[in-house]
Amino acid sequence: MANRKRRSGKISPSTKMDEMLTGHPEVIAVMNRNRMLCVGCLLASFHDTWDAAREHGLDPDALYEEITEAIGKSRRL
Repeated sequence: MANRKRRSGKISPSTKMDEMLTGHPEVIAVMNRNRMLCVGCLLASFHDTWDAAREHGLDPDALYEEITEAIGKSRRL
């Protein structure tokens, strides 16, 4: 039941990274692939997708697309 509730939250580009990583652990793989250190970062509770992408020199739109794709794949499993 807790797992169902945890995964039901929708994300947006303004979702804070810690909220996204907690609610959608499949996003951790996306962060690791992009060499982002968001997991455990003190700024994760302040940074949204755009902030994190810019901080790591990534395209925010491409990162958000990759994140939503990972979440979509996990929901189909």
